[in-house]
Amino acid sequence: MGGRGEVWFYAGLGTGDRKSRFLRSQQHLRARILRQARPPFALAPSGVKRQGAGSSYPYPAMKASHALILTLLSSSVSLAVYGQPVLLGWDVNGVSEATASLSAGTVGANISTNSPSGVLSRGSGVGLAGSPLSNGFGASGFTSGSLADAITNNDYFTFSITVDYGYTMSLDSIIFKASETTSGPTNAALLSTVGGFNSESAVSTWLLPSASNSDQSITLSALDFSHLTGTVEFRIYAWGGSGISTTDKYRFRDLTGNDLVISGTTALAPVPEPSTYAAILGGVAFVGVMAIRRRKPAANAA
Repeated sequence: MGGRGEVWFYAGLGTGDRKSRFLRSQQHLRARILRQARPPFALAPSGVKRQGAGSSYPYPAMKASHALILTLLSSSVSLAVYGQPVLLGWDVNGVSEATASLSAGTVGANISTNSPSGVLSRGSGVGLAGSPLSNGFGASGFTSGSLADAITNNDYFTFSITVDYGYTMSLDSIIFKASETTSGPTNAALLSTVGGFNSESAVSTWLLPSASNSDQSITLSALDFSHLTGTVEFRIYAWGGSGISTTDKYRFRDLTGNDLVISGTTALAPVPEPSTYAAILGGVAFVGVMAIRRRKPAANAA
């Protein structure tokens, strides 16, 4: 019978021919919009004929109302593509690769600005990037032979996020722009405190092409990264570098805007129902009564 919107409209139409005419008009309108919405999209100047009707204008004419519909649709697609709001974002523009640590320049609502939240730094197993360049944040020394060895040797980048007290966070994705040198690491993996820092609990692993860009967009599991409280630490481990002088490098590189992003949402933490508090108080009272009863026989025996 159609969606709820159609049922509501039908209420004033009755049955028979009027209802049939309404349905046919709706179908024709949808068909027209779809025909005119074929890419590439463009608004034709007033009075210009459509393509194929003697006009040099290359695209179909489109009414402003149709364009508005397509604009709204495009906005929805954009939200789906780019994911949830940015909770933390780091921009390495103007930063030296050898900077000891870098604080997030973008901090979302209900996210703490107190360290370690929003701080990007390195593990003790790697050093500051040799022969540092500007517009990046890097490290040298990713020479372990496996992820397990990299974990043991503390060969990683680290960054954390803390949600304010009274709120929870649901993390959606981690996106970053990176590159490595010819003698830099060949493999990398993302781990977190949610699953633990061991080789069996990697959130994601990927190969690093030699002397090339290795940007990543990693979707976080809704099962593991929803309704979290406190602090979550992430580490990007890398391994397989040849360690040749100062050319063994892995770095976050600079493009427009943030170069490392944690996206997601925050929400007020659920408040326990009154019945929950009653159950807790009842349990405490019961324990107290039992403790008093145990003391009385001991006192009588004395």
